Amino acid sequence: MEILKSNIEECSACGSSNFKLAVKMEKLPHVGVYVENKADEKNFPFVDNNLNVCMDCGHGQLTYALDPNFLYNTNFQHCTSCSMSAKQANDWLYEFITTNTKKQFDVVAEIGINDSYFLKKFATTAKKVIGVDPILKNNEKKLIDGVPEDLKKKFVVVGDFIENVDFLDYADQKPDLYMSNFVFEHIKEPKSVIENILNNCKDNAIIVIGVPGSEFLYENSRFDQLSHQHYQQFTKHSLRLCVERAGGEVIKIDTNFPNWGQIAIAFKKRTKGFKEHKTNIELPPQVIFESYNNFTNHIEILKRRFKVLEKKEMFGFGAAQNFPVFASFYKEKLPFDLILDDNPQRQNQIYPNLPYNISKPMKDGSYFGKVGIMTGPDYARVLMGRMSKLGFDHIVVPFNSY
Repeated sequence: MEILKSNIEECSACGSSNFKLAVKMEKLPHVGVYVENKADEKNFPFVDNNLNVCMDCGHGQLTYALDPNFLYNTNFQHCTSCSMSAKQANDWLYEFITTNTKKQFDVVAEIGINDSYFLKKFATTAKKVIGVDPILKNNEKKLIDGVPEDLKKKFVVVGDFIENVDFLDYADQKPDLYMSNFVFEHIKEPKSVIENILNNCKDNAIIVIGVPGSEFLYENSRFDQLSHQHYQQFTKHSLRLCVERAGGEVIKIDTNFPNWGQIAIAFKKRTKGFKEHKTNIELPPQVIFESYNNFTNHIEILKRRFKVLEKKEMFGFGAAQNFPVFASFYKEKLPFDLILDDNPQRQNQIYPNLPYNISKPMKDGSYFGKVGIMTGPDYARVLMGRMSKLGFDHIVVPFNSY
């Protein structure tokens, strides 16, 4: 498969071609992929990419978009119900929808259903709920089998990309609520997808999109969160621009700072003339460049810290999806071979083309006198408690967390 699909042409938010290179990412690994055998590693080669910033609206965008059929297949692992942060982000978006719409929906469609954690919240009141996700191709029935018996008749799962789906094939009317959370940052042409949704929904439909806010990434110098999958880096301003240029009329936009600076926007079909919403760019591009310099300086500080601890045995803790990006920016092998993780789905697996094995932790107290490096640094307080029970007397948190 030719995995490089295309390169950047214009800003996905404002349409400008006035970009400036912000971060050069050589040999960027893939995230969300775990394999059992080293023989499978060849299917996931490292690929160069860059983060660019639009100098007109502040939107961030990668140079290259990889083929979505390569990125999102049955090898891609993400489980909303298994992630505290993902559940909290979806719970917040549910409250955002119910608070700002205050209406009953007949047909609810979710783009990027994952394990249906979010969609189930609407299944008790809607007449039909339809979940679309390419990673569920050929596994649709398996997901529905896990749905409560009284909701199964309402549930439809489609293992495909949204642009290939006609919702009238699955319901007697078009959806009156479209929603997605942490999906549109993965889409190369979000404006086209929004246009498609607006053309295929009821006239009074509400559309709600949630994305990670790039302000959080830049302000906390969390460039380890970049990946091939996150083609777009939205700000509140650039997300609004994208929606309005696609024909949407914004109802409400809000931010959930504790969960990756999550931005939520609710909108409907525009029924009147469009006047571009003017606002200052939240983060001037120069701030982004300075933030990346802080990130690279922090990596060098970590190296010196690990040098001081080199006589102690070290372990990673938390086989996070984005750990390969951290490993890539580190530029050399981290001072451990084993990453401990409580998730059975990730134990006894490896990250493709990286020299780290993932293992189940031994019993509490087994790691006394050893160093634990938090390789899944989000929700550090929770993970620190778990690492303390395991016996680590020295815990390193590489990045700003929450």
